[in-house]
Amino acid sequence: MIRKYQLMFAVGALSIANASMTELAMADEPVQSVAASTATFSALDADKDGRISPSEASADPKIADKFVAADANKDGYLDPAEFQAISKS
Repeated sequence: MIRKYQLMFAVGALSIANASMTELAMADEPVQSVAASTATFSALDADKDGRISPSEASADPKIADKFVAADANKDGYLDPAEFQAISKS
C-alpha cells in the first residue's frame, strides 16, 4: 500500500516538473523570435537606413508577400515595428 502512494507521489512530482519545464521553454520563445526578427531586419536592410524598402523586402518572399499589409503608416517602407508584426504572423 505504501509503495502505491510512493508511486503516485513520484508520478505527480514528475508531472509538475514537466509542466514547469514546458513553461520555461515557452517563455524563451518570444525573446528568441525577437532576436531572430532583429537579425533578419538588419540583413534585409541593405542600405542600413533603418527601414526596409519594397526592393529590399523582395529578398524574402514571406516579407514581400505581406509588405503592403504590414506597412501600417503607408509610407512605402517597413520600420522595425511593422517588420516585427510580420515576423509574429
